[in-house]
Amino acid sequence: MELGNAIFGNSRGEYPIERGEGFEDELSRLFDAYAPSRDNSWREYGEEFENDVFKVMPYWWGDCTCGAECPKHSKDCDVVVKWSDWVDARINYCSDKPDKHGLAEVNIGKFPEFENKFPAPKCSCGAEANWQEKEEHEADCKLIAPNFLFKPSGFSIQWYKYPLRDSYMSHDISLDEFNKIISRCIDSLKEGKV
Repeated sequence: MELGNAIFGNSRGEYPIERGEGFEDELSRLFDAYAPSRDNSWREYGEEFENDVFKVMPYWWGDCTCGAECPKHSKDCDVVVKWSDWVDARINYCSDKPDKHGLAEVNIGKFPEFENKFPAPKCSCGAEANWQEKEEHEADCKLIAPNFLFKPSGFSIQWYKYPLRDSYMSHDISLDEFNKIISRCIDSLKEGKV
């Protein structure tokens, strides 16, 4: 999990999507189909769209849109108490590993061995669990809404900031299965599904 997502993000789930495996290309294919204009500032983030078959929702930067009470971490929560030490350890670990541009790499996704040795602090006060509880939010609350939803099966994806950055899917599916889902979504546009 990336630093910003761990603190502010919404993408959580059981099945992570590895970047560079082709899922991004499939989402781009869908974005090109329903929002082909590159004039849209949300183009690379996925423009909000919904019909009877699928829904795309860009990453939501705001607060809860349904009025649910969203608890904050307590001052003695491990996320609050241990976070800066974990960030310092991550920077120290990654700083001597330059990326292709010669800059220090701090993207933890590039160094899974760090996460295995030094897992990010987890919420110990229950705030995160309560915040993620869908029962407390209305189904259309943008704070918890998936970024991609395939309505026929309920398959969904959540990502952090832009498509497939630190992302998770609701069901463990193959790229081939995802390709079929995206093809069905594109077909729904041609069929004029509202």
